[in-house]
Amino acid sequence: MTYIGSTVTLDCSWCGKEFHLYFGDYNHRSKKSELFCSCQCYYDSRRNKDRMEKLAKIRWTNPCATLQEMGDRLGVSRERIRQMLNKLELPTRHYSEKKMVGCLECGSLIKEGKEFCNVKCRKSYNSVLVTCSQCGKLIKRKPSMVLSSKSRIRKGYKGNYYCDRKCLGLYFTGRKREER
Repeated sequence: MTYIGSTVTLDCSWCGKEFHLYFGDYNHRSKKSELFCSCQCYYDSRRNKDRMEKLAKIRWTNPCATLQEMGDRLGVSRERIRQMLNKLELPTRHYSEKKMVGCLECGSLIKEGKEFCNVKCRKSYNSVLVTCSQCGKLIKRKPSMVLSSKSRIRKGYKGNYYCDRKCLGLYFTGRKREER
């Protein structure tokens, strides 16, 4: 702001263009942000403020609305809506509620489209329970291991499963394992 004789040079709050005011028209108490070079700049700023208020209201009342839907309601493009939301420091991405389903093994909640919450649940779900031929303990084995041994049973294989090497060794020596 500079004083030239009886005029004041100011910058327009809306377009940034310099303009001159007669010193008698200039109110020292008015804020610089409220001064405009023309009526058009004033009306543009008012219209933009109204749009911003409407946009903020739309975003908070309907967080699931997309940029396109908000743009259609306000009569502007979705890019302009994104810019306005950034200026208002509001989220630009719409909120979408993801459906939750239960893990097939443990039942804990996970996002739709996934079947298991972790690798441990997937492996546990995809395993088959069999009994150790030596000690009778229930153990988990891969389905392919159990199915392939069924075909070997026809060829003379007994289909024995062992929980660890100790049981396997006891099978070969012919002894029974003591209870743990």
